[in-house]
Amino acid sequence: MSVASEGGVQQGLPFDGFDGQRIGSVSEDMVPPTFVGLLLKQSPNRLRQCMFSFQQRQVVLERGHMTWAISTTLCPNDGPPQARGAVNFHRNPCEVRMDRGLSFTLRPLGGRWQDGSFTGVNEGRVFTFDAQGSEHNLQRWMEAFKAHIAYAQACRMAQVPVARTSSIEDAMSSHRQTRVASIASEAADNVEIASMPSIPIRRRSSILQPLEITIVSARGLRAADMWPGKSDPYCVVEVLGKQADKERPKTEVINNTIEPVWNHRFEMPDCRAGDVLVFKVYDSDFSKQDDFLGSANLEVHKMHQSAFEGELRLDGAGQGIEAFLKLKVVSLVPAVVNQASVNDGSRESTANRECQRSRLASEPLGRLRITIVAARGLRCADMWPGKSDPYCVCEVLGKPSVPRVQTRVHNNTITPVWDHEFIMETVFTTDILVFKVYDKDDYKQDDFLGSVTLAGSQIEKTGFDGELQLESAGGEAYLRLRITTLAEP
Repeated sequence: MSVASEGGVQQGLPFDGFDGQRIGSVSEDMVPPTFVGLLLKQSPNRLRQCMFSFQQRQVVLERGHMTWAISTTLCPNDGPPQARGAVNFHRNPCEVRMDRGLSFTLRPLGGRWQDGSFTGVNEGRVFTFDAQGSEHNLQRWMEAFKAHIAYAQACRMAQVPVARTSSIEDAMSSHRQTRVASIASEAADNVEIASMPSIPIRRRSSILQPLEITIVSARGLRAADMWPGKSDPYCVVEVLGKQADKERPKTEVINNTIEPVWNHRFEMPDCRAGDVLVFKVYDSDFSKQDDFLGSANLEVHKMHQSAFEGELRLDGAGQGIEAFLKLKVVSLVPAVVNQASVNDGSRESTANRECQRSRLASEPLGRLRITIVAARGLRCADMWPGKSDPYCVCEVLGKPSVPRVQTRVHNNTITPVWDHEFIMETVFTTDILVFKVYDKDDYKQDDFLGSVTLAGSQIEKTGFDGELQLESAGGEAYLRLRITTLAEP
């Protein structure tokens, strides 16, 4: 005998329980745990999809209900979460399915929803979510959705009406407290901290954190092409939750390989400490849409000492595929003046405070006379005669309108002396001077020998005269600079 359930679905055979056992009633210990986290949700608004298809939402699964709200990282204040919609799985039989990459869909059984508080309830809307940047991986999200959908089905079969026991604000508040405890524990394990701020992350996101990123290589990619059985991979980078544009960084395509080496280096001057960088690897195709080979996320605020060098596992790389992406990330905002002759801790603290102040207030330094004096300890980039042909360039980070300055090339040496002097007009305390050293080559791209940054806030009124250690130099190398302030003409 069939009995109509609360959602209007005919009840026939008993429900096969979570462990495969047949049940006739629902007990409290069958309730799946509340699951809270960030997801990217595709907007149902066609016009909005033209600008940014996905929106970041805080999703709560509790006792067979799904609710989503404006992410707390996007709230303008510390008020309660702004709920945007809800689906009651008890009244709406539905299923969750894997989609492309880290995406999955939630769709109604029978092609329509019984009711709900969301756009498209009468049109049988299919929800599309993406787990990129979430604190939970795709598998955990799928398991959570399936558990709550199965619980709701069991309640329908047993004709047990179930209501949520807490509001979305309570669930998210509990989740934030858990996250704070987790992050505090993680920080205590790695660094000694004087105090732990009461997260949310949005307070960190306002701090500018310019980065220099090198997408080094990938390994273990799946073979997406039938012939010759390899792939033509490339990698793109975007910031989670921000609209991707045509200017997003992209490596070159390496043909016919599943272990590409790109060594693609670029700068992200507008990156902020709360950003999540998303690296996506694709297989380039001429006659069809490029195949997705996997993606990896890197949270800027979690980088140790504002730097990262290593491999990240690619999610969505394919069934049974273990693929990795190798990156090197260096902060372009120096925390201290890396002067070889200065080891005073109080000087470092002062430099840190100056950097923090410079982000809040921009003050003019005036005109600067800069001399790129010399370098030492450079690596040998040429096989013969075993030296380098170095030159140095200087530019202001994020200001392409300021002319780039280049020294002459000094042939066959790893200790060049340039004594190249130039005037830089109207420098501010918030400006960041970037000095990069290269090895000149005639028949291929010039080799990178290292770089160093100097914040305008670290240039005192009396100027600067000393050595700065070059980052990514392949060893211990230094650049000697002399900077003096000039009176306005």
